[in-house]
Amino acid sequence: MTKFKNFISNVLLRTNLHALGTAPAHLSPEEQWIWTDLVRVSHPANFTNQHRLCFEVLCKMVFRMRRSQLELSELDALMHLLCKFGMTPSTR
Repeated sequence: MTKFKNFISNVLLRTNLHALGTAPAHLSPEEQWIWTDLVRVSHPANFTNQHRLCFEVLCKMVFRMRRSQLELSELDALMHLLCKFGMTPSTR
């Protein structure tokens, strides 16, 4: 089953059918790169178009984390979002 899910994920990404689509234009170039990177490693079945706003928040938080600008409470919120999106080893 995992091989099939990976196959479907790769097909969807190659054909740009991932429900999240491309990054919003108002994100900074760095945040857009994070969007693309996170979409690439996420499983398309975990997302719908309604997730775009929360995914945008996730990208902004990852950007701040990579610059060591997150407070401890924000790091907790980041981990919560990652878990909700099935993007941690224990939530896949």
